[in-house]
Amino acid sequence: MNPKLLFWCWALANMALVLGLAVRGVLAIRANQIEGHRRSMTWAGFFVVAFLVAYVVKRVTLGGEDLDAWSSAARVNLYVHETFVATMLIAGGFAFALGRKLARTRRVTQNANDPLAPRETISRHRLAGRIAVFAAVFGFLTACGILGGMLVRG
Repeated sequence: MNPKLLFWCWALANMALVLGLAVRGVLAIRANQIEGHRRSMTWAGFFVVAFLVAYVVKRVTLGGEDLDAWSSAARVNLYVHETFVATMLIAGGFAFALGRKLARTRRVTQNANDPLAPRETISRHRLAGRIAVFAAVFGFLTACGILGGMLVRG
């Protein structure tokens, strides 16, 4: 198999893992399991960073894709996918930063001496997280289409 195709197969599996961890994190917080939520989301973030590092290495060693060989519909799907991934990264980064603020509050520590979590911070964290997970779902779906097209062309 072509090394680029092998990389993109790994990337899709990695994104499925990220999405699975994110869903697990959502289910954990709905069950009020804050530590399980934090752990799942931290691992999801780790695998996103692992992809970004691997992508830079791939670009340096194998180069980019020949988009001239792609149909216009395939290129549009790629651009939509990249938009979802960028949204996931930005919203996930905000959710992470807000989560770090919440980690020092009574809601997480369960210590009565710690400050209460501001409702606004909780609300923003929840919104950013929802946007990130929504974008991850649609990023994964569009990635399936991209990889399918690459396999057909490759």
